[in-house]
Amino acid sequence: MNLYHLRYFSTLAHIEHYTKAADILAITQPSLSYAISTLEEELGVKLFEKNGRNVTLTKYGKVFLNDVEEILNRLDSSVNSLKLAGKGEGCIDVVFMLQSEIEDADIIEEWLTTRRKQKVHIRVPKKGTKEKLVELALENARMVLSKDRERIKREEI
Repeated sequence: MNLYHLRYFSTLAHIEHYTKAADILAITQPSLSYAISTLEEELGVKLFEKNGRNVTLTKYGKVFLNDVEEILNRLDSSVNSLKLAGKGEGCIDVVFMLQSEIEDADIIEEWLTTRRKQKVHIRVPKKGTKEKLVELALENARMVLSKDRERIKREEI
């Protein structure tokens, strides 16, 4: 199994037709058939059922598609993030733990003005409970600002 096989599988699952999927992938239909049969053989399950000229996912194929798409999206996102980081660009997730988010927006504005030529995007979630904000910080944030100076242990983030 390789990355191409996973991309081929995902495309075929959405197109549901070998010839059309092969055209989109810019490969031959026999190459696509071989890649899918190799994948099925390696996994030990049928991923597709033939319905005339079309194919549909089996129950195993549906489960596998969810995992494959999550993996491919994560991989693509990581590659894009690294490419942007290599250029000094990217996205910063910020969690505010402030009573008034407006008061300390100047901190971010000041930081951004020093990086105007770089493509830096800042995403700020809406206010929420402390627990929800800590949860967001655990998942995404690279910067946590807290007006009340309440310390969040690094292990929590």
